[in-house]
Amino acid sequence: MESELASAIADALEAQGVSVRRVRDGDSAGFDADLLLLLVNVANFPAYRQMLPRATARRPRTILWQMDPLPPEETPAAAEQIGLSAAGWRDRLQAGAIPPPASTFSGQITRLSAKFRNWTYKQLSRPGYTRALRAMLASPGWRWPDVDWPQIRACFQAWHWIRSGLAEGWIDRLAVSTQQRQRFLARHHCPAAFLPVPAYPALGHRLQLTRDLDVLFLGRTRHGRRPHLWPRLRAALQDRQLRVMEVTGDCYGNARTELLNRTRVLVNLHNYPWNPAWIRFHLATLCGAAVASEPMDDTEPYVPGRDYLSALVSDLPAALARLLHDEAERQRLVDSATRICQTRLTLAATIDQLRELAPCPDVSKTRHDPRLTPRPR
Repeated sequence: MESELASAIADALEAQGVSVRRVRDGDSAGFDADLLLLLVNVANFPAYRQMLPRATARRPRTILWQMDPLPPEETPAAAEQIGLSAAGWRDRLQAGAIPPPASTFSGQITRLSAKFRNWTYKQLSRPGYTRALRAMLASPGWRWPDVDWPQIRACFQAWHWIRSGLAEGWIDRLAVSTQQRQRFLARHHCPAAFLPVPAYPALGHRLQLTRDLDVLFLGRTRHGRRPHLWPRLRAALQDRQLRVMEVTGDCYGNARTELLNRTRVLVNLHNYPWNPAWIRFHLATLCGAAVASEPMDDTEPYVPGRDYLSALVSDLPAALARLLHDEAERQRLVDSATRICQTRLTLAATIDQLRELAPCPDVSKTRHDPRLTPRPR
């Protein structure tokens, strides 16, 4: 999806007369641009994370659009300190080396070395992340008892690198695709624009197919909380004689579009319970499927009850059965969500927001905030 979204944004900007070039992480051409837009996750750019702070002659203004999870805003301060300390292991293991191009022989050797360093990082950081998780679970009011340490590892690692980028001064603007991430960053005095992922055409479209699947689950179930939730939900749905299908492997492009056009309702079970996966809603809506989801704290861009069915996992079997016996209500949810995709979530609206971000003042106030200063490596 990252490649699809990058292409969609590039094409839309070029249609408006903007000169655009797509670059890979570390490509020197990125330094020739007036604006460098980093998509999806700061973790995807190890070379730029090292090159941008070192730039002396010319550095492009840089916008990070973080679409992957950050920690929940309820994270206790003690757990956050432990988690960030564990995240620092990766910096110490990288030792400041900038990866050469992967096509070269030295690049291939470096990739093998990187795999070993990544394995080492996981072993060294696991005790810290496990301690951070225990502190989270012991915190009064913590709402997510079924979170595991690899999930918080990914969140803390991204947050660690965002803190470093702000403190080092190379992240000029931040955008996030969920309200939850915006709230988390606001709690840490980091201004971030709320910029939802658009419902761009490559995500799906309507086909004239028979909707012979009542319920579809589309996602991985090997890790996290889904391996415990989905089997029980699937069994309960099948007990109600509903036609249920699960796809836990790779499913992209035309195959995904065709599958969703055969689906009446797509079930959403959170991988990260505090993090709404709105793009899953785009996929379903563009293909004419309704969405049934666990509750979530965010109410933008989709609203529960108006644009999708929201229910606790324990209540989902009965709620889904009612919805599937009421085609008018199912269609009402689809139509309402479709209006959101065709108005607020268009690619044109996203481009307008991005162009508003580009000339805005940077986040320099956060660069000198002592709370964001990286620890010595």
